[in-house]
This record gives sequence, structure tokens and C-alpha cells, in this order.
Amino acid sequence: MSSIQEPIRIILPNHFDGSTVNAWLFVEPEPILVDCGMLTEDSWNALVRGIRQNGLEMGDISKLIITHGHADHMGMANKVAEESQCEVWIPEYLLDWAIDLGTQLRQRDRIYRDVFNSHTDNDLYQLEDYSNMLLKVWEPISKDRLRVFDNDAVLKIGLHEWQTFYTPGHCINQVVFYQPEYQQLISGDMILNRTPVPYPDAGIGNDQVRCQSLRLLLNSYKTISKLKIQHVYPGHFEIMGCPEKLIQKQVNRIELNIQKCFAWIHEGIHDFETIIQKLYPKRINDSTFFMTIAILDFLVYEKKVESRIINKKSTYFPIRESVLSSTS
Repeated sequence: MSSIQEPIRIILPNHFDGSTVNAWLFVEPEPILVDCGMLTEDSWNALVRGIRQNGLEMGDISKLIITHGHADHMGMANKVAEESQCEVWIPEYLLDWAIDLGTQLRQRDRIYRDVFNSHTDNDLYQLEDYSNMLLKVWEPISKDRLRVFDNDAVLKIGLHEWQTFYTPGHCINQVVFYQPEYQQLISGDMILNRTPVPYPDAGIGNDQVRCQSLRLLLNSYKTISKLKIQHVYPGHFEIMGCPEKLIQKQVNRIELNIQKCFAWIHEGIHDFETIIQKLYPKRINDSTFFMTIAILDFLVYEKKVESRIINKKSTYFPIRESVLSSTS
């Protein structure tokens, strides 16, 4: 009878926020990586060093599997494939990001700028040029290296089979991998020790409308909560045990912030800048900006508030007789 096989954590630098990102290495029966970091010299050196510390060379890697389309998780995928001649396995909604990266980044940049320009300006904080910045640390992947798997596929990773689950919210194309026998989860950025940011993305099948990222994230929490999990291998930070209490804590915090925004709007606060400054006093950055946008999008989607354009900015007003209930 086989026993649990834990992937080896390789810690890579994350230039976005000065923290780190995880790549996961399976040594047997064939060397497989899950995620690979962004395309920088120090990230590459850290990945090569981590592989060598486990008795392997980059050329030994036979397969690279990607969880989602963010540069810190797949920026180096093409370089890994070139150096090792490995296959790069990607979930179905990630294909356009793998082969037509420039177009996808410009589309995401457009969504970010539309959101930003309709809510605030550079007096709040500086919006970066995402597409040009990311193209410096992220390459498209050669088509001949790519293998696309379904969002519900069963993959052989290491010694065991892992079930794929589609878990959008943080990223529209994100998946996680679940090993039911040993209750293991490779979680990408779905389960982290801090709440994943529900970044806006173009909707699947309609790239002109941004997705309801917070609603998707809450639904993905429900998907994960149905699984029996004792070991979590996240995209960032340390290995974790059962995530049940962590998930509930994060969902409760999101629900509380939804309730706060709903109450403030009913009290007569209508502009985005006042709402975000009340929600995150002295802590305005990319993460808090997009979380606040996601909360307001959620309230509009649920028909609890309505959005009106006043002086070219989105403002928020209560819908008469609307009552906020739990998202759970």
C-alpha cells in the first residue's frame, strides 16, 4: 500500500510585494513542478538551487503544472520548458494566457484602468502600468510544449492521482488539485494564510465585462469547504493543516466588510474614496483597492445597492427596502 507523498517546497522571491512564492516539486516517479515563479534572475537561480538540493537538475523536470495565470506562478514557465524540454500542463481557461500573453495582459490592464478611472484618480494611489511591467517578468509559452487539461481533470502528480477543481475568484482561470486518499490540497492562491485578493478579470466568454470576482471567490470557498483536507500546499507561505477554521475566518471577515459598506451607503456615503478610507484607514494599496471594488460589485450584483455615474465617477446608492443577508 502506498503512503502519503508530500511535495517539496521551493521558495522563490516575489518582486511584487517583497515576499515569496512557492513552487512545489515531486521527485518520484518522475520529477514534476507545480508553479514556477516569475521570470527574474534571482527567481531562476532559486528554482535551480532548490531542484539541485533534491538531487536533480533542471533538465530532469518532465512536467510543469500551472495553477493560475499570474506572473508569480507562471512567469518562468517558458524558460523552464526551454531548459528542460518538459511539457507545460495548463487548465483550459489559461490557454489564451499561455500563447497570447500580450493581448491578455492588455485586456486585463484595460479592465484595471476602467475600474480605476471610474472610481478615483492618482491622488488616492498610483496605478501602475501593469501590462508593460508584467511583460518584463512573464513570457508566453511555446505551443509545442503545452498540454491543456479540463477544469475537472484527474492528473497523475507524483505517486497519486489528484482531482482538479475550478476555483475562480482570485484569478478567473485558477484551479486547485485535491488528493482524496491522503486529504491533500495544492491550493494555488485559493487557500492562503491571508485572504486572497479578488482581482477583476474579463469574464469567461465575454471579455468586455469584468467578472464578479468576489462572488466567484465565495463560491470557490464553498467548493473547498466540501472537501476533507488535512494538508494544504499553498502558493505562498508555509504548509498548512486543515483549512476549515481559516476559511470560516476569511469568509466572516469578507461578510463583515460587505455589511459595513452596505451600512455606510445607506447612511449617505456614496463615493468610493470615502468608503475605502473608512474600510481600510491608512492602508490603501492594490489589494485593498481591488477588494473594495469587489465588495461594491457584489452589492450591485445582489441588487442591494445601485451604481450611478456622477461627474464621471461611480457612486453608490441604496435600493429602497433592500436588506442584506449572509452570503453563506
